[in-house]
Formats: sequence, C-alpha cells, structure tokens
Amino acid sequence: MKFKSQYVKAAVDMYARITTTVVFASALYIGIFWGMEAELTVSLLWQILGISAICALGVPLMLCHEERYPSRRAGFLRNVLQFVYVNGVVLASGFLFRWFLPSSLPMILGMELCIILVYVFVIWLAYVLDVRQAEEMNRKLAQRQKR
Repeated sequence: MKFKSQYVKAAVDMYARITTTVVFASALYIGIFWGMEAELTVSLLWQILGISAICALGVPLMLCHEERYPSRRAGFLRNVLQFVYVNGVVLASGFLFRWFLPSSLPMILGMELCIILVYVFVIWLAYVLDVRQAEEMNRKLAQRQKR
C-alpha cells in the first residue's frame, strides 16, 4: 500500500511540474515557429494535459520501484531511460498532432531543445525540492533528539 501512495503522490507532483513547464515551453515554441499571431484551438490544451499525464505516469514508475537508493550507474541509466521515454512520447505526439512540420529541421530541433529544457528543469526542480524536504526532516529530527 505504501508503494501505491508513493506512486500516486510522485505522479501528481510530477504531472503538475511537467504541465506547468510545458505550458511555458509551448508558448515560446509556438511564438517562435508559428508566430505570435497563431490561432490555437482548445484541443492543444487537451493535448498538453494528456501528453503531460502520459509522461508523468511513466516517470514515477521508474523512480518508485525500489526501496533503497540506486547506485550512481543505475541512477544514470534510469535517467537515460526516463528521457528516452519522455522524448519518444513527445516527439511521437508532436508528429501525430502536427506540432511541427516533419520537413522542417529547425522545428524538429526546436522541439527537441524544448524537450531537453523541460526535462532538465523538471528533474532539477524535483531535486531541489527533495533536498529542501530532507533538510527540513533533518532539522526536525535534530530538534526531537534534543528533547
């Protein structure tokens, strides 16, 4: 049961971080490649929400399956697999939903740059928040031990 609650919490947290970051990245990408006057439909918002959910559901699954911390090598491999998963989902979705023109190398490279920047930012943010939480727990533990 603990695994399920950890997975759900991690997935919801990751979904919020991914979705928020993707909205900003999408605004930049659309402005650069489709122009500031581009007309968008509500379906784009649903696409962002759906693809963010697919990405968010895959990431915690890779993070939560072990009780102990992975070795550096396993952690690195896990990050590479996560990135390949996210990259594949987003590029396939981008092709399917026509977020970029397959014949336009600059658009494809721009999409790849957005994927990399969003991925790095989300992972960095998760790390910063985890460090902050660990420091808070250590502070509370030290206070408790003083009593």
